[in-house]
Amino acid sequence: MKKYEFVPNDRIRFRVGDKDIILNRIRAVRDIPKHDISAGQLGGYIECEDNLSHAGSCWVGGNAQVFGDAKVFEYALVTDRAKVASNAKVYGHARVDGSASVIAGSVVEGNAHVGGRALVRRLLDRLDERFRVGARLEAEVDEGLGPIRDGVLADAARDPADVDRDAARVSPRAAQERIRLHRRQLEEARIRADRAVRQRLEAARAASEQTMRFVKLLSYEGVLERGFALVRDTEGTPLKRAREVRPGQALRLQFADGSANAIASGKPAGTASERKPSKAPQEPGKQGSLF
Repeated sequence: MKKYEFVPNDRIRFRVGDKDIILNRIRAVRDIPKHDISAGQLGGYIECEDNLSHAGSCWVGGNAQVFGDAKVFEYALVTDRAKVASNAKVYGHARVDGSASVIAGSVVEGNAHVGGRALVRRLLDRLDERFRVGARLEAEVDEGLGPIRDGVLADAARDPADVDRDAARVSPRAAQERIRLHRRQLEEARIRADRAVRQRLEAARAASEQTMRFVKLLSYEGVLERGFALVRDTEGTPLKRAREVRPGQALRLQFADGSANAIASGKPAGTASERKPSKAPQEPGKQGSLF
């Protein structure tokens, strides 16, 4: 049984690369108690029914957008101005809200919550891999202590008489120098490992922030946030010139925090030639006035 339908003449159109994307607003046709949704209540925008499952209590609300090969299913909720795109998946009891973006094959599942201006993508997988590299470096440093530990245990297992005889022949200064050398090598290895992990994390963080700025730059919502509005007709087609608007025409104004309906007023916008009055014809044989 279907739980939503598309709302006629309420669409968002934009372009990604060389592909035109058309998103359709949805409306609930039955109650969804888990997310306090009542039949008839408007939801967010999806590109097709593959983006939001009719099974379970999953929902796309607010002005959220789900498009591409992205899927929302089971009991998940995507709301506010969040975006889920590419082949990302949101399911389980997960929630994505605020201005968060989930893209590039990312998965949000279980009881996870992604909000604010977060950006989830496979970059996080690479961060996890770099954490594992740091752990492996630390393990290698610990492994370097093995020979020292084994040597100490071997000396402890020797016959006390042999130890006393060797001690009489060998100065403790050499052993102390060896211990200091190994300690210095161990400390240097730890410093290099910490520095490598920090550098990799900083590079990953910078790449993530740059991607977030790029996504914000490409979004038309970034323009709306600065106080502009997008004017569409009832079919959802953007109107770019005043001459495209007819008096009495129904319009839909898209702001950063929502939409509003309006009716155009005034006179039709004419061309420059229509507005400029023509000169009166000059009578034959008379000189025109300079004034």
